[in-house]
Amino acid sequence: MKPIKIYLADLSHVGPGLANETFPLNIGLVASYALKKFGREIEVTLFKYPLDLLETLRQSSPDILGCSNYVWNSSLSSYFAKIAKSLNPKTLTVFGGTNYPFDPANQELFLRARPELNLHTFYEGEQAFVNVVDRVLSSSNLEKVLEDPIPGCQFISPSSDSFVSGPNLGRIPELNSIPSPYVTGVLDKF
Repeated sequence: MKPIKIYLADLSHVGPGLANETFPLNIGLVASYALKKFGREIEVTLFKYPLDLLETLRQSSPDILGCSNYVWNSSLSSYFAKIAKSLNPKTLTVFGGTNYPFDPANQELFLRARPELNLHTFYEGEQAFVNVVDRVLSSSNLEKVLEDPIPGCQFISPSSDSFVSGPNLGRIPELNSIPSPYVTGVLDKF
């Protein structure tokens, strides 16, 4: 069976310089954990630069586009989720990051204001994203993925138009359970 294609993006604004000159450790950790859990069932590509992601999206749509959601790149992530959906409406768009409300009423408002966003992880993203990938691997289509609650995630159900919140996940007790994205080579291109 063909592996599901995942693009993970921690996008930085570019111009005369780079707005965020850090390694995208956040998506590196998510990728390392997912690769540990699913191995060859998934293919993961990381992005930091918007033009790289744009070129790749135009060449090949992912099954999942995961974007970081911080105050400095939220609009950029939303913009690329719209592009991904315009190129392939079946692409599952996932956000994770701290630019997300803590209470359910405002989480629902956040999601409804962003129809290009399928779901948002809550708190630590590694386990929640693995739950999303697991659901994609076991589902036949996007509506099935978003049918039942996913632990660590919130979304608007396409079938009922209701806000769905999965149970909160506890903190990861053993940080060594996440392989180092530096040691595994996931961040080598950066």
